[in-house]
Amino acid sequence: KTRMTVASQGEWKSIAHCFTYTKNQGWAAFYKGFVPNIAGIIPFQGTYFGLFFYLTGKYEEEHSGHKPPPSVQFEYSLIASSLAVLVSYPFNLVRTKLQTQGVNGRDILYKGTIDCFKRTVTHEGYKGLYRGLMPNYFKALPSLSMSLVLVKTINDKLH
Repeated sequence: KTRMTVASQGEWKSIAHCFTYTKNQGWAAFYKGFVPNIAGIIPFQGTYFGLFFYLTGKYEEEHSGHKPPPSVQFEYSLIASSLAVLVSYPFNLVRTKLQTQGVNGRDILYKGTIDCFKRTVTHEGYKGLYRGLMPNYFKALPSLSMSLVLVKTINDKLH
């Protein structure tokens, strides 16, 4: 998916063409970016669920055990989602860089995850780790926020 997303028009004839190209590089090519992807899950999930349930729990403490209304839940979910994306985004950026290097003649710039982090910071500064963050927010926040409200609603119904 990532390779097709960043490709120029006409670079891939089809999904099968992209798959065959990747397969011909060896099966390890399917796992480029695996380490930063897994490493990014921990801060994302911890912030995403941890902060949301912390905020809703505090609301219940301060309001005599009453559950927060959907509007407050949505507000808390936006806060938790925004921070979760922010803390995990550098891992997503590194994953994408690793997955797209070397494709169709592009230069291979990085030896691995740590090298990619170091080179990005060296050449672009720490802001470089957040390049493309705003479009990612526009893509991710609506679904992430609604998902948390749904999880909370189901959780409350089951308890």
